[in-house]
Amino acid sequence: MVPSNLTNLCIIYYYGNKWDEQSCRQCSLPRSLSRYAHVIFLDGGSERTVSTTHIDSNLTIVKGLSRVLQALRRRNMHILASWYARWHLRWVKRKFGRVVFWYSEHSQGFHNFIPHDTLIYDCVDPCFSDDLEAQRKSEKAERELLTTAHHVFATADTLLTMCEKHNSSSTLLNNACDPAELAPDLLASAHKPVWWPQ
Repeated sequence: MVPSNLTNLCIIYYYGNKWDEQSCRQCSLPRSLSRYAHVIFLDGGSERTVSTTHIDSNLTIVKGLSRVLQALRRRNMHILASWYARWHLRWVKRKFGRVVFWYSEHSQGFHNFIPHDTLIYDCVDPCFSDDLEAQRKSEKAERELLTTAHHVFATADTLLTMCEKHNSSSTLLNNACDPAELAPDLLASAHKPVWWPQ
């Protein structure tokens, strides 16, 4: 049974990957969340037109929107990007009482364009670039998002430590796969959180 405070909630989820090629966190997390609230997955593919596909009653895939927003952001057309996102997602505000934007790509700045009531930053990776200027830009963008987000999830202890410096509402949410995918001996020996197996 879904708690009553979640029945009128919509989660807009963006990681930057295509829905069709996901078999890990970026796909399993939205699928899991869709058991409790409606989830809109913003597909990170290269489609040139915006299209909406309803996977089931609680999961919607929107293709093309992120590509357009990226193009407008690169041209510093932020007002147009905000209008464009609001226009394509106008049905969301009409249908749902609260909108959560669950976001993993701090460098894109989509949280400035996507209408939402609550912002969750999912900190999944450090900056892997060897370029010092790219590292500096990434750290600056991430800091800004960390101070803006209402809540932060980090996939590792080292990321959590960094996130807590900028946002006291940070929680560890480890990367994981479906337990059925693990070898039985690994599953038996793995550290289990207090809520396991609920």
